[in-house]
Amino acid sequence: MLGIVVVGCLGGGITAFVLYNKAAEPDRGNPTATLRQYLDARYNSRDAGRASVFVCSSPKLAAMDQAISDVERREQKDQIRIRMFTTEMSITTSTSKTATVRTKITYEIPEEGGRSSGEVYNWEFGMTLESGWRVCSASQV
Repeated sequence: MLGIVVVGCLGGGITAFVLYNKAAEPDRGNPTATLRQYLDARYNSRDAGRASVFVCSSPKLAAMDQAISDVERREQKDQIRIRMFTTEMSITTSTSKTATVRTKITYEIPEEGGRSSGEVYNWEFGMTLESGWRVCSASQV
């Protein structure tokens, strides 16, 4: 979403127009929106800087880091690009400051002849409310 800020001053003053892109702002309004953006940045964009805006101050994400490393090794070995998407994302427990989100992460793996296959993994993510929802832990279940 595009936003516009207009600043003006009467009597020979200054007028400024500032355009900004609200879509670039992270949506940390709920645990599932935060998790979707984190996973997209981490898996599909491979943008650690972007992913970091969705992470809590004391994360325990070694399992996620290992999964990404495994995907990257496989991509390099097979000269392919694996895409990820999530399904069946649901909040399984929540309080006013924490939540647990379960999801299925599917790897879309290119095959010969333009086909692709999928591998499905179940994951659980611990979320915490720190200036918006943040990813704090990840484990494959």
